[in-house]
Amino acid sequence: KMSLASSDHRQILQIIIPSAAAGLAAWGLWTLLRPKKQVLYRSKNILVSEPSLTDLEEKYLLQAYRSTFISGGAGKFKKRLETEFASMCGCRFGVATANGTVAINLA
Repeated sequence: KMSLASSDHRQILQIIIPSAAAGLAAWGLWTLLRPKKQVLYRSKNILVSEPSLTDLEEKYLLQAYRSTFISGGAGKFKKRLETEFASMCGCRFGVATANGTVAINLA
């Protein structure tokens, strides 16, 4: 039965410990200095704009919902949007569309 304090074990540990430390140091340097992989695609969403929803938007949403007129082209909110936007742009008329694609098609 050999004890850990035997001279054979000491010699082995004197070789293994510095070798392990050198290997660990080399791995750490390689990890820090290696060329980074270029990521071609990231799954993170890129927002064009963030919504700003205040109490005013909630008030208008509830008014439209409670009026039961939430679809179609004759609502008072749509007409108001068209009128005020046309005025802001210095035009006689404005047209509200469901999305940008419809607007481009109409243009």
